[in-house]
Amino acid sequence: MARALEQADGRWAWVVLLSSLVTQALTLGFPTCIGVFFTDLQRDFQASNSETSWFPSILGAMVHGGGPLCSILVKHFGCRVTMMLGGVLASLGMVVSTFSGSLTHLFLTAGVITGPKATDTEHEPRALLHAEVESPT
Repeated sequence: MARALEQADGRWAWVVLLSSLVTQALTLGFPTCIGVFFTDLQRDFQASNSETSWFPSILGAMVHGGGPLCSILVKHFGCRVTMMLGGVLASLGMVVSTFSGSLTHLFLTAGVITGPKATDTEHEPRALLHAEVESPT
């Protein structure tokens, strides 16, 4: 037991802690601060308030509704693979959304692709750290 606690304070634990902090800030911060971009989105896409408001709504719904999907992925593939998949797909969704030419494309890329995978990254760092502490190596 004491050896497991010693390993928890190793370099890898600090890497996981810092990556978890950045992930939490980006995952929880972006949907909350989307209102800052609201008027820019309206202007760029020539859209009304109701059309533009679908973007944060879809993103929020996908983030909070993606829990069952994440549970299934963790059960089948484990915490690490799910975390890596979530990070890659969330990043991919955000990068592709920068090339959006319409709100519909933005809904699909930043909302649907990024949303459920942001759930992975929101909840998995704690599980990843826990799995690392318990590993026998």
